[in-house]
Amino acid sequence: MIAAWMLYCMVVSLLLALSGLALEGAAKRWRLPTRWMWAGAMAGSVLLPAAVWMTRVTSWRASGEAAGGIEIGALVPVAGLPQAVAESTSSALAVLDPVLLGLWAVGSGAVLLVAIASFRTLRRQERTWPQTALRGRRVRVSEDTGPAALGFWRSRIVLPSWVLAAPASIQELVLAHEAEHVRARDPQLVLSAFFVILLLPWNLPLWWSVHRLRLAIEVDCDARVLHGGADPGAYGTLLLEVGRHRARRTLPVMALAEPSFLERRIRMMTVTRSGRSWKSALVLAAASLALLVAACEMEQPDAPRVPTDPVVATSTAPDLPADAREPQFTPFEKPPALQNRAEFAQALNRAYPPALREAGAGGRSLIWTFIDEQGDVANTTLMESSGHTELDEIALSVMREAHFSPAEIRGSPVGVWVALPVTFAADAEALNRQRNQD
Repeated sequence: MIAAWMLYCMVVSLLLALSGLALEGAAKRWRLPTRWMWAGAMAGSVLLPAAVWMTRVTSWRASGEAAGGIEIGALVPVAGLPQAVAESTSSALAVLDPVLLGLWAVGSGAVLLVAIASFRTLRRQERTWPQTALRGRRVRVSEDTGPAALGFWRSRIVLPSWVLAAPASIQELVLAHEAEHVRARDPQLVLSAFFVILLLPWNLPLWWSVHRLRLAIEVDCDARVLHGGADPGAYGTLLLEVGRHRARRTLPVMALAEPSFLERRIRMMTVTRSGRSWKSALVLAAASLALLVAACEMEQPDAPRVPTDPVVATSTAPDLPADAREPQFTPFEKPPALQNRAEFAQALNRAYPPALREAGAGGRSLIWTFIDEQGDVANTTLMESSGHTELDEIALSVMREAHFSPAEIRGSPVGVWVALPVTFAADAEALNRQRNQD
């Protein structure tokens, strides 16, 4: 389900952003760069869900290969909801997924269009900005844009015209700040963050991480300039002066004195480290690690397929509990999980008659399975036939060899009915021969 996966991605991004915030606090106390915490949080917001998804796909493919042409599908917790509710939920989710995908595409398109318009405006204006040499460095001179560093492949420094008339000390500080941006490849980092937003425009924690990244980039740059010997008082005066001359328009560049960052940057430059900073830094680092682990260990969303119009082959087992004799509604919060998937696949593969495989006989059997409180299969019954009675019987019999972690409700194990699809895939050559004969 797209909705569940999007929610999973946002929660992971939020946990990583909070981890970055805590680690940023520790880094400040240790006088370390902070921008990489936010760059890592943004990268993890994309890579962690992608890795989880690819791991799932790889695991399923490996199980399919081990089965030698037999595919064991995902558990379908059809007994988790009453049938009427399950059908309406399935229908609603089927409608919701394409809507969310459409909104996703619209959001990415809107971000892309705004970015294209902004960069086209910037490029058009840049053509009108003359180049000049200022204190041994080539710069572009604009009317009211900058001071800023821009460009992905080749970074340039753009200065507003008032800087050319400023005192030499101001010019040196401005050039030092922008030269640090270029040296640290900060423009490339900002544009990389934009591409992450373009991929996941609906991920609100990512937008916050971008905001924090831009602030961290400027704070780190301030620290490098001051570490290079700049006077803090003169540098703070420069930030106020640049803020006073700031342009009314905003463009996709890192400006030296963005209004939303100015006060915090000046305050950070004047903060002194106390004797207990290392203790609080350790606490914050531990909190960051805990949040990172929580993001990595967060349970992945399932995408259950709720079957409709079931065809249940009834079976009786008088020695079983009443709720295990035939499929019925059984509430649960945590679904069971197959534990011996590889062994189960191998058992099915061994039971698949070679004659049927070579003859191109295959299909999908959907088996109702009752899993008791110990995770053992206590009863099975056919829900949907594969079209071959022998294959259905194999799926029913071998299902007894499967072992699960039991379903839970409020932390206690509970016996439940679930449906497990088993696909018997015949050899490709046999299928081609059968098609040619037909």
